Amino acid sequence: PGYLFRKLLLRGVLDGLAGLKFLFSGDIMHFFAVIRAHFSYYSQLGKTINKRNAIKKKVVRYASHCIYRGSVVWQYFILGKKKFSALNEQLF
Repeated sequence: PGYLFRKLLLRGVLDGLAGLKFLFSGDIMHFFAVIRAHFSYYSQLGKTINKRNAIKKKVVRYASHCIYRGSVVWQYFILGKKKFSALNEQLF
């Protein structure tokens, strides 16, 4: 639950910033699209968590060493890494 909560919190902050950017730049349609997406997502969150828990019970083991632990958004937009192969391999 902690990992999921951190990701949801970070996503909420980033979406909030994007929403504010749309609002202040006059792009009202995109602003409302962000809000609608959040209402839709949170209305389905309980169902999603139940599905997630059901899947976790079936999974015996998975290769966590193959999961990228960094932020692809940060790598792409801030650090300019345009290809997956350019990502820092130490973050896997």
